[in-house]
Amino acid sequence: MKPQKQKYLHCPEEGQYGDCYRTCLACLLDLDRDDVPHFVDTMDPGEWERSVQPRVDAWLRERGFVELALPATGDCDLDTILQLISSRGVYTILTGTSATGCNHCVIVGPDRSIHDPGRDNPGIVGPADDGFWWLSVLVPVQMAHQAPARTEEVGL
Repeated sequence: MKPQKQKYLHCPEEGQYGDCYRTCLACLLDLDRDDVPHFVDTMDPGEWERSVQPRVDAWLRERGFVELALPATGDCDLDTILQLISSRGVYTILTGTSATGCNHCVIVGPDRSIHDPGRDNPGIVGPADDGFWWLSVLVPVQMAHQAPARTEEVGL
């Protein structure tokens, strides 16, 4: 992992969206932050799903990865989330609400270490504005394709 800080602060009222997410992706992929596009141009959940996430997915796939993002209920506290992540032994992007009151991404390591890409280290103090903690890992595409289908177990 290549720790680094974000370039842009989150100031949507000025038309600028923070780039903590792309900085986390760069850290995990050992890339320079500026080698990762600043995908975020909206915080609207519907627009994110229609516009931002498909661009992220395509960019990651070109590099051999898919992002697996899982929500955890907002009823969990931060310590429980950190314990869950560290027990999996993999670097994870954790998205929640920062001390500045906006959604923010940090990287949690297998040893409960936290790398905050925020320039002022705002941290994570609660779940994201949708009420969930978001835990995201990057999975190699080849590995994702090798996983057996288990749709019968979940009734699909």
